[in-house]
Amino acid sequence: DADSDAVEVVLVTGFESFNRALYEEAGRMLPPECRINLRVFADSDIRSKNGAFASAVRNADVFVGSLIFDYDDVVAVSSLLDHVRGPRLLFECATELMPYNRVGTFSMEASGGDDSPSGPPPAVKAILSKFSSGKEEDKISGYVKMLKFGPDLLRFVPGEKAGDLRTWLEAYRYWNQGGRNNAKA
Repeated sequence: DADSDAVEVVLVTGFESFNRALYEEAGRMLPPECRINLRVFADSDIRSKNGAFASAVRNADVFVGSLIFDYDDVVAVSSLLDHVRGPRLLFECATELMPYNRVGTFSMEASGGDDSPSGPPPAVKAILSKFSSGKEEDKISGYVKMLKFGPDLLRFVPGEKAGDLRTWLEAYRYWNQGGRNNAKA
């Protein structure tokens, strides 16, 4: 019996279906005035015959997915994501799903004629490049540093796209830290 004015949020736990109860509990902790209807699914629900997952995604205002790697799940999810009206947050999923990330003006979709992601604006790319020497072994270290300090640095970069990238990074940082309070946030 969902509130018709509620924000419809679909969260898919992917390979971490053991956290499903945690996310459902976090959803119950949300104050009623937030008017959020959180629907939590595991990877086993993605291709379910009952159609609940597909219906939820088609009507979603927000989509959050994590650790979706199974090829058939990736195909099923990607066929539905264009229906999501608002932000799409995909964390640590198959590379075929990552271009569907979108928060405001920030998107990881390919831009123009090539297949490279649109990503952040040039000023932000310059800042983010400072987190790694470019060597393969430094990329993970740079990535972790970017997640830790990137949102704070992006506060000082003008432009809507930088702010939207900051929002995505903040959400990702909360997601990676786990726990009921971070899931609720």
